[in-house]
Amino acid sequence: MLILDGSGSMAEADAPGPRIDAAKAAGAALVDALPDGSSIGLITYGTHTGSSDAEKTAGCRDISTLVPLGKLDRGSIRGAINGLRPSGWTPISLALSDAVTQLPDDGKAQAIVLVSDGEDTCDTPPCDAAAEAERSRPGLSISTIGFKTVGAASDQLSCIAAATGGLFVQADNAGQLSARLLATQDLPEAQRSLTNNGLQGITLGSTLDEIRANHRDFPDVSRTGTVTVSYIDCGWTFIDGVLDRIVPDGGGRTIDGLIPGTDLDHAVELYGKPLQTNDNSDGTRTVLFDADPSGEAAYQMVVEEYADSGSTLSGEIQSIVLCRCKPTNPPLADFQGYGPMKIGMTETEVRSVAEKPLDKQHYYNCTVLAAARGADWRELSVWIDDKTGKVTGINTPLGTMTDRGVGDGSTVAAVTEAYAADASVERATGGQGSKILRVTPKDAGYSIAFTLADDDTIGQPHIGRSQGSEGCALEQASSTSTEGWQSCGLYRTDQGEFELVVQPADRCAEAREVFDRMFAGDGVPVARNAVVIDAYTCVGNPAGAASETGVLSYCEYHQARFELRYR
Repeated sequence: MLILDGSGSMAEADAPGPRIDAAKAAGAALVDALPDGSSIGLITYGTHTGSSDAEKTAGCRDISTLVPLGKLDRGSIRGAINGLRPSGWTPISLALSDAVTQLPDDGKAQAIVLVSDGEDTCDTPPCDAAAEAERSRPGLSISTIGFKTVGAASDQLSCIAAATGGLFVQADNAGQLSARLLATQDLPEAQRSLTNNGLQGITLGSTLDEIRANHRDFPDVSRTGTVTVSYIDCGWTFIDGVLDRIVPDGGGRTIDGLIPGTDLDHAVELYGKPLQTNDNSDGTRTVLFDADPSGEAAYQMVVEEYADSGSTLSGEIQSIVLCRCKPTNPPLADFQGYGPMKIGMTETEVRSVAEKPLDKQHYYNCTVLAAARGADWRELSVWIDDKTGKVTGINTPLGTMTDRGVGDGSTVAAVTEAYAADASVERATGGQGSKILRVTPKDAGYSIAFTLADDDTIGQPHIGRSQGSEGCALEQASSTSTEGWQSCGLYRTDQGEFELVVQPADRCAEAREVFDRMFAGDGVPVARNAVVIDAYTCVGNPAGAASETGVLSYCEYHQARFELRYR
Protein backbone atom coordinates (compact mmCIF):
# COMPACT_ATOMS: atom_id res chain seq x y z
CA MET A 1 0.00 0.00 0.00
CA LEU A 2 1.21 3.49 -0.88
CA ILE A 3 0.06 6.43 1.28
CA LEU A 4 0.64 9.91 -0.15
CA ASP A 5 0.26 13.02 1.99
CA GLY A 6 -2.47 15.36 0.70
CA SER A 7 -2.44 17.81 3.62
CA GLY A 8 -2.36 21.57 3.14
CA SER A 9 1.38 21.90 3.68
CA MET A 10 2.02 19.83 0.55
CA ALA A 11 1.00 22.92 -1.45
CA GLU A 12 4.16 24.73 -0.33
CA ALA A 13 6.42 25.50 -3.29
CA ASP A 14 9.93 24.62 -2.04
CA ALA A 15 10.66 21.26 -3.69
CA PRO A 16 11.45 23.30 -5.92
CA GLY A 17 7.89 23.86 -7.08
CA PRO A 18 4.91 22.56 -5.08
CA ARG A 19 5.71 19.62 -2.83
CA ILE A 20 2.65 17.77 -4.12
CA ASP A 21 4.06 17.91 -7.67
CA ALA A 22 7.25 16.24 -6.45
CA ALA A 23 5.18 13.58 -4.68
CA LYS A 24 3.13 12.98 -7.82
CA ALA A 25 6.28 12.58 -9.94
CA ALA A 26 7.81 10.21 -7.39
CA GLY A 27 4.63 8.15 -7.20
CA ALA A 28 4.45 7.90 -10.98
CA ALA A 29 8.10 6.80 -11.16
CA LEU A 30 7.42 4.09 -8.60
CA VAL A 31 4.41 2.83 -10.55
CA ASP A 32 6.50 2.69 -13.73
CA ALA A 33 9.25 0.74 -11.95
CA LEU A 34 7.01 -1.93 -10.38
CA PRO A 35 7.01 -5.32 -12.11
CA ASP A 36 3.93 -6.30 -14.06
CA GLY A 37 1.56 -8.28 -11.88
CA SER A 38 2.52 -6.45 -8.66
CA SER A 39 -0.18 -5.76 -6.09
CA ILE A 40 -0.62 -2.14 -4.98
CA GLY A 41 -3.21 0.18 -3.50
CA LEU A 42 -3.25 3.97 -3.04
CA ILE A 43 -4.45 5.93 0.00
CA THR A 44 -4.32 9.64 0.68
CA TYR A 45 -5.48 12.01 3.39
CA GLY A 46 -6.23 15.70 3.76
CA THR A 47 -7.85 16.32 0.38
CA HIS A 48 -11.49 16.98 1.28
CA THR A 49 -11.33 19.65 4.00
CA GLY A 50 -9.40 22.79 4.77
CA SER A 51 -6.85 23.03 7.56
CA SER A 52 -8.62 25.51 9.85
CA ASP A 53 -9.29 24.66 13.49
CA ALA A 54 -13.01 24.56 12.76
CA GLU A 55 -12.42 21.75 10.25
CA LYS A 56 -10.19 19.63 12.48
CA THR A 57 -12.83 17.07 13.47
CA ALA A 58 -13.76 16.38 9.86
CA GLY A 59 -10.15 16.74 8.69
CA CYS A 60 -8.94 14.07 11.12
CA ARG A 61 -11.34 11.57 9.50
CA ASP A 62 -10.40 12.61 5.97
CA ILE A 63 -8.94 9.34 4.62
CA SER A 64 -9.52 8.31 0.99
CA THR A 65 -8.75 5.00 -0.70
CA LEU A 66 -8.14 6.18 -4.25
CA VAL A 67 -7.17 2.75 -5.61
CA PRO A 68 -8.10 -0.38 -3.62
CA LEU A 69 -5.41 -3.01 -3.17
CA GLY A 70 -5.23 -5.14 -6.32
CA LYS A 71 -3.20 -6.02 -9.38
CA LEU A 72 -1.13 -3.17 -10.79
CA ASP A 73 -3.08 -0.94 -13.18
CA ARG A 74 -0.61 1.79 -14.08
CA GLY A 75 -3.11 4.03 -15.81
CA SER A 76 -5.56 3.93 -12.95
CA ILE A 77 -2.98 4.73 -10.31
CA ARG A 78 -1.34 7.47 -12.36
CA GLY A 79 -4.72 9.13 -12.85
CA ALA A 80 -5.50 8.96 -9.13
CA ILE A 81 -2.10 10.43 -8.23
CA ASN A 82 -2.44 13.27 -10.73
CA GLY A 83 -5.81 14.22 -9.25
CA LEU A 84 -4.45 14.94 -5.76
CA ARG A 85 -5.24 18.44 -4.45
CA PRO A 86 -3.72 19.15 -1.00
CA SER A 87 -5.75 21.15 1.49
CA GLY A 88 -6.38 19.61 4.91
CA TRP A 89 -5.13 17.94 8.08
CA THR A 90 -2.61 15.09 8.62
CA PRO A 91 -4.27 11.99 10.16
CA ILE A 92 -1.29 9.65 9.71
CA SER A 93 -2.33 7.21 12.44
CA LEU A 94 -5.78 6.66 10.95
CA ALA A 95 -4.32 6.28 7.45
CA LEU A 96 -1.93 3.56 8.65
CA SER A 97 -4.73 1.69 10.41
CA ASP A 98 -6.89 1.91 7.31
CA ALA A 99 -4.07 0.60 5.11
CA VAL A 100 -3.49 -2.37 7.44
CA THR A 101 -7.16 -3.40 7.24
CA GLN A 102 -6.90 -3.60 3.44
CA LEU A 103 -3.98 -6.04 3.52
CA PRO A 104 -4.74 -9.77 3.55
CA ASP A 105 -4.20 -11.47 6.90
CA ASP A 106 -2.21 -14.37 5.45
CA GLY A 107 1.14 -14.02 7.24
CA LYS A 108 3.03 -13.24 4.04
CA ALA A 109 5.48 -10.38 3.61
CA GLN A 110 3.62 -7.11 3.13
CA ALA A 111 4.62 -3.46 2.90
CA ILE A 112 3.19 -0.01 3.47
CA VAL A 113 5.08 3.03 2.22
CA LEU A 114 4.16 6.46 3.62
CA VAL A 115 5.29 9.78 2.13
CA SER A 116 4.63 12.76 4.41
CA ASP A 117 5.99 16.27 4.84
CA GLY A 118 5.01 16.52 8.51
CA GLU A 119 3.84 14.82 11.67
CA ASP A 120 0.35 13.65 12.59
CA THR A 121 -1.82 16.68 13.49
CA CYS A 122 -4.76 14.72 14.89
CA ASP A 123 -3.46 13.90 18.37
CA THR A 124 -3.22 10.13 17.83
CA PRO A 125 0.36 8.84 18.06
CA PRO A 126 1.06 6.97 14.80
CA CYS A 127 3.98 5.14 16.39
CA ASP A 128 1.42 3.31 18.55
CA ALA A 129 -0.57 2.42 15.44
CA ALA A 130 2.60 1.05 13.81
CA ALA A 131 3.46 -1.02 16.87
CA GLU A 132 -0.07 -2.49 16.91
CA ALA A 133 0.23 -3.27 13.19
CA GLU A 134 3.50 -5.10 13.80
CA ARG A 135 1.87 -7.23 16.50
CA SER A 136 -1.14 -8.16 14.36
CA ARG A 137 0.78 -8.54 11.07
CA PRO A 138 4.25 -10.03 11.76
CA GLY A 139 5.13 -9.98 8.04
CA LEU A 140 4.37 -6.27 7.66
CA SER A 141 6.99 -3.53 7.25
CA ILE A 142 6.16 0.17 7.12
CA SER A 143 8.68 2.44 5.42
CA THR A 144 8.43 6.21 5.71
CA ILE A 145 9.86 9.07 3.70
CA GLY A 146 10.01 12.45 5.39
CA PHE A 147 9.79 15.05 2.65
CA LYS A 148 11.41 18.29 3.87
CA THR A 149 10.92 17.12 7.48
CA VAL A 150 13.00 18.05 10.51
CA GLY A 151 12.75 17.65 14.28
CA ALA A 152 9.61 16.10 15.72
CA ALA A 153 8.17 15.18 12.32
CA SER A 154 11.29 13.22 11.39
CA ASP A 155 11.37 11.58 14.81
CA GLN A 156 7.77 10.44 14.44
CA LEU A 157 8.26 9.01 10.96
CA SER A 158 11.45 7.29 12.08
CA CYS A 159 9.59 5.69 15.00
CA ILE A 160 6.93 4.31 12.66
CA ALA A 161 9.56 2.62 10.48
CA ALA A 162 11.57 1.31 13.42
CA ALA A 163 8.48 -0.30 14.98
CA THR A 164 8.01 -2.55 11.96
CA GLY A 165 11.56 -3.05 10.62
CA GLY A 166 10.97 -0.66 7.76
CA LEU A 167 13.12 2.09 6.30
CA PHE A 168 13.01 5.76 7.27
CA VAL A 169 14.75 8.29 5.09
CA GLN A 170 14.44 12.01 4.55
CA ALA A 171 14.27 13.69 1.15
CA ASP A 172 14.93 17.35 0.43
CA ASN A 173 14.00 17.73 -3.23
CA ALA A 174 12.00 16.09 -5.98
CA GLY A 175 14.92 14.02 -7.29
CA GLN A 176 15.69 12.59 -3.88
CA LEU A 177 12.03 11.84 -3.23
CA SER A 178 11.73 9.77 -6.43
CA ALA A 179 14.98 7.89 -5.78
CA ARG A 180 14.15 7.16 -2.15
CA LEU A 181 10.62 6.05 -2.85
CA LEU A 182 12.07 3.53 -5.31
CA ALA A 183 14.58 2.44 -2.65
CA THR A 184 11.76 1.23 -0.41
CA GLN A 185 11.09 -1.58 -2.90
CA ASP A 186 14.33 -3.37 -1.97
CA LEU A 187 14.64 -3.03 1.80
CA PRO A 188 17.74 -5.22 2.26
CA GLU A 189 19.72 -3.14 -0.24
CA ALA A 190 18.30 0.14 1.12
CA GLN A 191 19.35 -0.81 4.63
CA ARG A 192 22.90 -1.45 3.39
CA SER A 193 23.02 2.02 1.82
CA LEU A 194 24.17 5.34 3.21
CA THR A 195 21.14 7.49 3.97
CA ASN A 196 21.26 11.25 4.46
CA ASN A 197 22.52 10.80 8.04
CA GLY A 198 23.54 7.20 8.70
CA LEU A 199 23.43 3.51 7.91
CA GLN A 200 21.42 0.56 9.26
CA GLY A 201 19.50 2.92 11.53
CA ILE A 202 22.74 4.20 13.11
CA THR A 203 23.06 7.96 12.70
CA LEU A 204 26.11 10.20 12.72
CA GLY A 205 26.48 12.03 16.01
CA SER A 206 25.26 9.04 18.05
CA THR A 207 27.15 7.90 21.14
CA LEU A 208 28.20 4.30 21.66
CA ASP A 209 25.50 3.78 24.31
CA GLU A 210 22.83 5.05 21.92
CA ILE A 211 24.05 2.71 19.18
CA ARG A 212 24.25 -0.33 21.43
CA ALA A 213 20.69 0.18 22.66
CA ASN A 214 19.56 -1.21 19.26
CA HIS A 215 22.75 -2.95 18.05
CA ARG A 216 24.01 -4.94 21.00
CA ASP A 217 26.80 -6.58 19.02
CA PHE A 218 28.40 -3.26 18.07
CA PRO A 219 32.11 -3.28 19.06
CA ASP A 220 33.32 -1.42 22.12
CA VAL A 221 34.82 2.02 21.49
CA SER A 222 37.01 4.27 23.63
CA ARG A 223 35.23 7.38 24.87
CA THR A 224 38.31 9.50 24.16
CA GLY A 225 40.43 10.09 21.09
CA THR A 226 39.82 9.01 17.49
CA VAL A 227 39.00 5.32 17.05
CA THR A 228 37.83 3.28 14.03
CA VAL A 229 36.12 -0.09 14.38
CA SER A 230 34.79 -2.57 11.82
CA TYR A 231 31.11 -3.55 11.83
CA ILE A 232 28.77 -4.90 9.10
CA ASP A 233 31.27 -4.30 6.29
CA CYS A 234 32.05 -0.70 7.23
CA GLY A 235 34.63 1.30 9.12
CA TRP A 236 32.99 3.39 11.87
CA THR A 237 35.10 6.27 13.16
CA PHE A 238 34.39 7.83 16.55
CA ILE A 239 35.81 11.04 17.97
CA ASP A 240 35.62 11.22 21.77
CA GLY A 241 32.92 8.55 21.76
CA VAL A 242 30.70 10.16 19.10
CA LEU A 243 30.18 8.62 15.64
CA ASP A 244 31.82 10.92 13.11
CA ARG A 245 32.35 8.90 9.91
CA ILE A 246 31.07 5.80 8.10
CA VAL A 247 33.33 4.24 5.44
CA PRO A 248 31.67 1.30 3.61
CA ASP A 249 33.86 -1.51 2.30
CA GLY A 250 33.83 -1.74 -1.47
CA GLY A 251 33.36 1.96 -2.14
CA GLY A 252 29.91 2.62 -0.71
CA ARG A 253 26.38 3.14 -1.99
CA THR A 254 23.93 5.95 -1.28
CA ILE A 255 20.22 5.45 -0.70
CA ASP A 256 19.71 7.15 -4.07
CA GLY A 257 21.64 4.43 -5.89
CA LEU A 258 24.99 6.20 -6.42
CA ILE A 259 27.87 3.69 -6.44
CA PRO A 260 31.49 3.66 -7.62
CA GLY A 261 31.41 4.22 -11.36
CA THR A 262 28.46 6.64 -11.28
CA ASP A 263 28.90 9.89 -13.22
CA LEU A 264 29.43 12.92 -10.99
CA ASP A 265 26.68 14.87 -12.73
CA HIS A 266 24.11 12.48 -11.22
CA ALA A 267 25.30 13.48 -7.75
CA VAL A 268 24.88 17.13 -8.71
CA GLU A 269 21.31 16.43 -9.86
CA LEU A 270 20.46 14.90 -6.48
CA TYR A 271 22.47 17.01 -4.03
CA GLY A 272 23.14 20.29 -5.80
CA LYS A 273 26.48 21.99 -6.28
CA PRO A 274 29.39 20.67 -4.20
CA LEU A 275 30.04 22.29 -0.86
CA GLN A 276 33.78 21.96 -1.39
CA THR A 277 36.35 20.32 -3.66
CA ASN A 278 40.00 19.51 -2.95
CA ASP A 279 42.79 18.13 -5.12
CA ASN A 280 44.43 14.87 -4.02
CA SER A 281 48.07 13.93 -4.59
CA ASP A 282 47.11 11.02 -6.86
CA GLY A 283 45.28 13.26 -9.33
CA THR A 284 41.78 12.53 -8.03
CA ARG A 285 39.50 15.13 -6.48
CA THR A 286 37.60 14.91 -3.18
CA VAL A 287 34.14 16.40 -3.57
CA LEU A 288 31.75 17.16 -0.68
CA PHE A 289 27.98 17.19 -1.15
CA ASP A 290 25.33 18.22 1.35
CA ALA A 291 23.73 14.97 2.54
CA ASP A 292 21.50 16.52 5.20
CA PRO A 293 20.58 20.21 4.77
CA SER A 294 19.15 20.31 8.30
CA GLY A 295 22.18 18.62 9.90
CA GLU A 296 25.94 18.27 9.66
CA ALA A 297 26.32 15.22 7.39
CA ALA A 298 28.00 15.30 4.00
CA TYR A 299 28.76 12.75 1.30
CA GLN A 300 32.51 12.73 0.69
CA MET A 301 33.23 11.36 -2.78
CA VAL A 302 36.58 10.66 -4.41
CA VAL A 303 36.27 11.42 -8.14
CA GLU A 304 38.52 10.51 -11.07
CA GLU A 305 38.87 12.73 -14.16
CA TYR A 306 37.15 15.61 -12.41
CA ALA A 307 36.34 18.53 -14.70
CA ASP A 308 34.47 21.79 -14.19
CA SER A 309 33.34 23.53 -17.36
CA GLY A 310 31.72 26.36 -15.42
CA SER A 311 28.19 25.13 -16.11
CA THR A 312 28.60 21.38 -15.55
CA LEU A 313 30.74 19.04 -13.49
CA SER A 314 31.96 15.70 -14.77
CA GLY A 315 34.00 12.79 -13.51
CA GLU A 316 33.59 9.25 -12.24
CA ILE A 317 32.85 8.54 -8.59
CA GLN A 318 35.35 6.09 -7.07
CA SER A 319 34.22 5.92 -3.44
CA ILE A 320 31.56 7.39 -1.13
CA VAL A 321 31.85 8.13 2.59
CA LEU A 322 29.29 9.68 4.97
CA CYS A 323 30.81 12.00 7.54
CA ARG A 324 30.25 14.95 9.82
CA CYS A 325 32.50 16.99 7.58
CA LYS A 326 30.23 19.68 6.20
CA PRO A 327 32.19 22.93 6.01
CA THR A 328 30.72 25.75 8.05
CA ASN A 329 30.13 29.13 6.48
CA PRO A 330 32.25 31.80 8.20
CA PRO A 331 30.35 34.71 9.76
CA LEU A 332 29.95 37.88 7.71
CA ALA A 333 30.38 41.47 8.86
CA ASP A 334 27.71 44.13 8.39
CA PHE A 335 26.73 47.52 9.81
CA GLN A 336 25.43 45.84 12.98
CA GLY A 337 28.27 43.49 13.84
CA TYR A 338 29.99 40.22 12.93
CA GLY A 339 27.71 37.23 12.39
CA PRO A 340 25.65 36.76 15.56
CA MET A 341 27.84 39.21 17.52
CA LYS A 342 26.32 42.69 17.48
CA ILE A 343 27.32 46.16 18.62
CA GLY A 344 25.46 46.87 21.87
CA MET A 345 25.61 43.31 23.23
CA THR A 346 26.75 42.56 26.77
CA GLU A 347 29.68 40.28 27.63
CA THR A 348 27.27 37.46 28.52
CA GLU A 349 25.45 37.81 25.19
CA VAL A 350 28.72 37.75 23.25
CA ARG A 351 29.92 34.61 24.99
CA SER A 352 26.57 32.89 24.35
CA VAL A 353 27.00 33.20 20.55
CA ALA A 354 30.80 32.79 20.33
CA GLU A 355 31.96 29.70 18.44
CA LYS A 356 34.87 29.17 20.84
CA PRO A 357 35.97 30.47 24.25
CA LEU A 358 37.21 34.07 24.31
CA ASP A 359 39.97 35.29 26.61
CA LYS A 360 39.04 38.25 28.82
CA GLN A 361 41.55 41.09 28.73
CA HIS A 362 41.76 44.83 29.51
CA TYR A 363 42.98 47.76 27.45
CA TYR A 364 42.54 51.36 28.56
CA ASN A 365 38.95 51.60 29.79
CA CYS A 366 37.80 48.57 27.80
CA THR A 367 37.07 44.95 28.49
CA VAL A 368 38.27 42.96 25.48
CA LEU A 369 37.05 39.45 24.64
CA ALA A 370 39.65 38.05 22.28
CA ALA A 371 40.42 34.80 20.49
CA ALA A 372 44.16 35.29 21.10
CA ARG A 373 46.26 36.72 23.91
CA GLY A 374 47.17 40.35 23.42
CA ALA A 375 44.09 40.93 21.22
CA ASP A 376 46.14 39.95 18.14
CA TRP A 377 44.85 42.01 15.20
CA ARG A 378 44.73 38.87 13.05
CA GLU A 379 42.13 37.26 15.30
CA LEU A 380 38.66 38.16 16.56
CA SER A 381 38.43 40.72 19.38
CA VAL A 382 35.29 42.28 20.83
CA TRP A 383 35.64 45.61 22.64
CA ILE A 384 33.27 46.41 25.53
CA ASP A 385 33.06 49.81 27.23
CA ASP A 386 33.61 49.32 30.98
CA LYS A 387 31.19 52.13 31.82
CA THR A 388 28.20 50.85 29.85
CA GLY A 389 29.04 47.13 29.68
CA LYS A 390 28.11 47.17 25.98
CA VAL A 391 30.07 46.24 22.85
CA THR A 392 31.34 49.33 21.04
CA GLY A 393 33.62 47.74 18.46
CA ILE A 394 34.55 44.43 16.83
CA ASN A 395 37.82 43.52 15.14
CA THR A 396 37.13 40.59 12.80
CA PRO A 397 39.73 37.90 11.98
CA LEU A 398 41.82 37.71 8.83
CA GLY A 399 39.86 36.57 5.80
CA THR A 400 36.53 38.02 6.93
CA MET A 401 34.14 39.32 4.27
CA THR A 402 31.09 41.55 4.59
CA ASP A 403 27.54 40.74 3.58
CA ARG A 404 28.21 42.73 0.39
CA GLY A 405 30.87 40.28 -0.76
CA VAL A 406 33.90 42.51 -0.09
CA GLY A 407 36.56 42.19 2.57
CA ASP A 408 40.10 40.97 3.08
CA GLY A 409 41.89 41.34 -0.29
CA SER A 410 39.19 43.38 -2.07
CA THR A 411 39.96 46.64 -3.86
CA VAL A 412 38.79 50.13 -2.94
CA ALA A 413 36.83 50.21 -6.20
CA ALA A 414 34.97 47.01 -5.26
CA VAL A 415 34.07 48.40 -1.83
CA THR A 416 32.86 51.68 -3.33
CA GLU A 417 30.64 49.83 -5.79
CA ALA A 418 29.25 47.48 -3.13
CA TYR A 419 28.15 50.32 -0.84
CA ALA A 420 27.28 52.99 -3.42
CA ALA A 421 23.54 52.87 -2.76
CA ASP A 422 23.35 53.29 1.01
CA ALA A 423 26.68 54.40 2.49
CA SER A 424 29.53 56.84 2.09
CA VAL A 425 33.03 55.48 1.45
CA GLU A 426 36.05 57.63 2.33
CA ARG A 427 39.74 57.32 2.98
CA ALA A 428 40.69 58.29 6.52
CA THR A 429 43.26 57.96 9.28
CA GLY A 430 42.63 55.30 11.91
CA GLY A 431 44.20 54.35 15.21
CA GLN A 432 47.95 54.99 15.56
CA GLY A 433 47.99 56.83 12.24
CA SER A 434 47.01 53.86 10.09
CA LYS A 435 45.43 54.38 6.67
CA ILE A 436 41.87 53.10 6.52
CA LEU A 437 38.86 53.00 4.24
CA ARG A 438 35.76 53.89 6.26
CA VAL A 439 32.23 52.92 5.17
CA THR A 440 29.49 54.86 6.98
CA PRO A 441 25.82 53.88 6.53
CA LYS A 442 23.39 56.62 5.54
CA ASP A 443 20.72 55.15 7.79
CA ALA A 444 20.95 52.91 10.88
CA GLY A 445 24.10 51.01 11.78
CA TYR A 446 27.76 51.50 12.63
CA SER A 447 30.72 52.34 10.44
CA ILE A 448 32.95 49.65 8.99
CA ALA A 449 36.68 50.35 8.71
CA PHE A 450 39.14 48.46 6.51
CA THR A 451 42.91 48.78 6.82
CA LEU A 452 44.16 50.21 3.53
CA ALA A 453 47.31 48.88 1.87
CA ASP A 454 49.59 50.83 -0.50
CA ASP A 455 48.25 48.88 -3.49
CA ASP A 456 44.68 50.06 -2.74
CA THR A 457 43.53 46.69 -1.41
CA ILE A 458 41.89 46.36 1.97
CA GLY A 459 42.19 44.11 5.00
CA GLN A 460 39.44 42.51 7.05
CA PRO A 461 36.52 44.69 8.28
CA HIS A 462 36.33 46.24 11.74
CA ILE A 463 32.92 47.36 12.98
CA GLY A 464 32.57 50.48 15.11
CA ARG A 465 36.34 50.98 15.28
CA SER A 466 39.51 50.71 13.22
CA GLN A 467 42.51 48.49 13.70
CA GLY A 468 44.96 50.06 16.15
CA SER A 469 42.43 52.41 17.74
CA GLU A 470 41.86 52.37 21.46
CA GLY A 471 38.47 50.73 20.91
CA CYS A 472 36.16 52.20 23.52
CA ALA A 473 36.31 55.99 23.38
CA LEU A 474 39.44 56.84 25.37
CA GLU A 475 38.41 58.72 28.43
CA GLN A 476 40.34 61.98 28.71
CA ALA A 477 41.61 62.49 32.26
CA SER A 478 41.78 65.86 33.93
CA SER A 479 45.47 66.61 34.19
CA THR A 480 47.05 66.29 37.61
CA SER A 481 50.49 66.66 36.13
CA THR A 482 53.20 69.19 36.78
CA GLU A 483 54.00 71.95 34.34
CA GLY A 484 55.30 70.73 30.98
CA TRP A 485 53.51 67.37 31.12
CA GLN A 486 50.55 66.41 28.96
CA SER A 487 47.76 64.05 30.05
CA CYS A 488 46.93 61.50 27.34
CA GLY A 489 44.22 59.42 28.95
CA LEU A 490 43.75 56.43 31.21
CA TYR A 491 45.03 52.87 31.37
CA ARG A 492 43.30 50.30 33.55
CA THR A 493 45.59 47.57 34.92
CA ASP A 494 45.46 44.87 37.56
CA GLN A 495 46.84 47.43 40.05
CA GLY A 496 44.25 50.11 39.38
CA GLU A 497 43.65 52.99 37.00
CA PHE A 498 46.62 55.05 35.85
CA GLU A 499 46.99 58.27 33.93
CA LEU A 500 49.29 58.34 30.93
CA VAL A 501 51.36 61.53 30.95
CA VAL A 502 54.08 62.56 28.54
CA GLN A 503 56.83 65.10 28.21
CA PRO A 504 57.22 66.87 25.77
CA ALA A 505 53.50 67.56 25.45
CA ASP A 506 53.06 66.51 21.80
CA ARG A 507 53.95 62.83 22.15
CA CYS A 508 50.63 61.19 23.16
CA ALA A 509 50.25 58.97 20.09
CA GLU A 510 53.84 57.82 20.39
CA ALA A 511 53.43 57.11 24.11
CA ARG A 512 50.30 55.04 23.57
CA GLU A 513 52.04 52.92 20.95
CA VAL A 514 55.00 52.27 23.24
CA PHE A 515 52.84 51.31 26.20
CA ASP A 516 50.66 49.12 23.98
CA ARG A 517 53.76 47.09 23.29
CA MET A 518 54.92 47.08 26.88
CA PHE A 519 51.65 45.81 28.30
CA ALA A 520 50.14 42.37 27.83
CA GLY A 521 46.42 42.02 27.20
CA ASP A 522 45.42 41.93 30.86
CA GLY A 523 47.31 45.08 31.74
CA VAL A 524 50.28 43.47 33.52
CA PRO A 525 53.69 44.86 32.48
CA VAL A 526 55.70 42.53 30.26
CA ALA A 527 58.71 42.84 32.53
CA ARG A 528 59.81 44.66 35.68
CA ASN A 529 63.34 44.75 34.37
CA ALA A 530 64.31 47.25 31.73
CA VAL A 531 63.22 46.47 28.16
CA VAL A 532 63.86 48.41 24.96
CA ILE A 533 60.76 49.25 22.93
CA ASP A 534 61.12 51.39 19.80
CA ALA A 535 64.41 52.76 21.20
CA TYR A 536 62.74 53.68 24.51
CA THR A 537 64.09 52.09 27.67
CA CYS A 538 61.03 51.08 29.70
CA VAL A 539 60.89 49.84 33.27
CA GLY A 540 58.31 48.98 35.89
CA ASN A 541 58.24 50.68 39.27
CA PRO A 542 61.60 49.80 40.88
CA ALA A 543 59.96 49.75 44.31
CA GLY A 544 57.45 47.17 43.08
CA ALA A 545 54.39 49.05 44.29
CA ALA A 546 52.90 52.02 42.49
CA SER A 547 51.57 53.52 45.71
CA GLU A 548 55.12 54.15 46.97
CA THR A 549 56.20 56.43 44.12
CA GLY A 550 52.98 57.13 42.26
CA VAL A 551 54.47 55.76 39.01
CA LEU A 552 53.65 52.26 37.77
CA SER A 553 55.93 52.27 34.70
CA TYR A 554 57.90 54.74 32.64
CA CYS A 555 59.81 54.90 29.37
CA GLU A 556 62.67 57.26 28.43
CA TYR A 557 64.53 58.15 25.23
CA HIS A 558 66.71 61.27 24.90
CA GLN A 559 64.60 64.17 26.24
CA ALA A 560 61.24 62.31 26.14
CA ARG A 561 59.66 60.55 29.12
CA PHE A 562 56.34 58.71 29.34
CA GLU A 563 54.80 57.74 32.67
CA LEU A 564 51.82 55.84 34.00
CA ARG A 565 50.91 57.74 37.15
CA TYR A 566 48.68 56.43 39.88
CA ARG A 567 45.42 58.42 40.13
